[in-house]
Amino acid sequence: MQTLIDILTAAAVLPQLPQLLEPGQPCYLVGGVLRDWLQGRRSTDFDFATPGDPSPLARRFAAGVNGKWFPLDRSRHQSRVVATVGGQTLTYDFAPFRAADLGGDLELRDFTMNAMACSLDGEPRLIDPCGGKRDLQRGLLRTCSERCFDDDPLRVLRGVRHGVTLGLEIENTTRLLMAEKAFLVARSAPERIRGELASIFSAPSIARGLPLLQELGLLPVLFGPSGTDSGATSGISLAVRCEELAREGRGGGEGENLLTAMNSVLFDGFSHWGVLKLAAFLRGYDPTDLARTLEERLRLCRSHQRLIRSLVALDLGVGSELPQLPDNRRGRALWAASLGPSPRLALLLLSALVESPPFTPAEGAALLRDLATVMVDGRIPDLVDGRWLCRELGLSPGPEVGRALEILRQAEIEGTVATPEQARKLLISYKNKNIDKEADIFL
Repeated sequence: MQTLIDILTAAAVLPQLPQLLEPGQPCYLVGGVLRDWLQGRRSTDFDFATPGDPSPLARRFAAGVNGKWFPLDRSRHQSRVVATVGGQTLTYDFAPFRAADLGGDLELRDFTMNAMACSLDGEPRLIDPCGGKRDLQRGLLRTCSERCFDDDPLRVLRGVRHGVTLGLEIENTTRLLMAEKAFLVARSAPERIRGELASIFSAPSIARGLPLLQELGLLPVLFGPSGTDSGATSGISLAVRCEELAREGRGGGEGENLLTAMNSVLFDGFSHWGVLKLAAFLRGYDPTDLARTLEERLRLCRSHQRLIRSLVALDLGVGSELPQLPDNRRGRALWAASLGPSPRLALLLLSALVESPPFTPAEGAALLRDLATVMVDGRIPDLVDGRWLCRELGLSPGPEVGRALEILRQAEIEGTVATPEQARKLLISYKNKNIDKEADIFL
C-alpha cells in the first residue's frame, strides 16, 4: 500500500501546500481520502479544513498547481480547486472548521471513517478522535454522534451507499438510528437523493443495497408507496436478476457488443446498468404514482423520465415477434427502434426478465448493429417524406402525417413493404379503401 506521503506528493499537496501556509496557520487533510488510503483505494478528491477562511490559501494553491479556483459557498467560505496533476484531474476542496476547533469539527461529521484528519503543517500524522481507523479495520460503519442524521438527513441514505460501495457492515446502534430517522430523508433536495441512489443502483451489489433500503423503511420515502403488497419483494427480485446478468456477462464473441459501455455513466451519475436496475425495480415495486416519483422525487428531466417509463412499461412478450421479422436490415432496425428510447437497455431487460430469452446475445448485438447502420442523425429516415404525404394524399402536417408514417413503419417490420415505391402504393391503397369510412382516415 502506498504511504500517505507518497499519495500527497503525487497529488501535489506535498510539498506545495505547507509552503503556502501563513506562519502559525494550521491546515488539515480530512475526510474520504484518508478513508480510501486506509482501504488501499485510490482517491481523486482531497478535502482540507482550517480555522478561519481558507479561501486565500485555496487561491494560492490553485496558482501553484496551475489549477482553477472557484467558490462553492461564499457565505460559508467553501471553495474548490480543480487541477490536472500527472495526467489526472484532481479536486481539492477547502472549508473552515464547522466548530471551534478540529476536534469539534470532526465530531460533527457523519461517520467515524470520515472523521479522521492529517496535519499538514509539520510531519503528517493521523488524527482520529472518533476511532475511524479501528472501525475500518473491523469493517464497520458507525456514526459519529446521535445528532448525525438530524444535522443532515441525507446521511441516512449516504450510510446505505457507503455500506454498499465500500463493503461495510452497519453497526447495530447506527442501523437503529438510521431506521428511526429514515423519514427525514424526504426533506433532502431531490438532486442530492438522486445522486446517492445513482451510486447505490450503479454499484455491483444491489442485492445488498435494496434489502437494506427496505429494512430501514426507505423505499416508500424514496419512491412513494407501492401499488401492491409484494411490491418491494418483487422489485428487489427483478433488479437482482438484472445484476446477475451484469455479473455473468452473458455475451461472448459478437454478443459482447450488447454489453458495450454498460458500466459508463448514462445520466445523473447512473451507469447504464444502474438505469436498467432502477427500471427493473420500479417494474416490480409498482409505485402508485410513477410520474411523481420520476419527476418530483428523483427530479429527472423529461427525456430520462421517458426512458425509465418505456422500460417499466416494456411488454416482455414482444420478443415473440423476433422470429417473424423480415430478413432485411431496415425492418429489423425499425423493430429494435420500436422498443423505446434505448433499444439496448430494452433488449437487456428482456434478456434478464424473460425465463427463456427469444434471442441470443449475438442476435441482440446484430439488431443493434442493424439499427446503427440505417440511422441517420439519430433516426431512421422514412421511405416517404411528409411533403409527399401532404401533396399526394392531401394530409395535414401533424398527427395525420405521423399516423401515416407509423403505418409504413409497421408494414416494414411485418415485411410487406421494403421500397419507397411499395410504401407509396400501400398508402394510396389504404386511403382508397378507407376514404368512405371516415373523414380523417389517418387519425
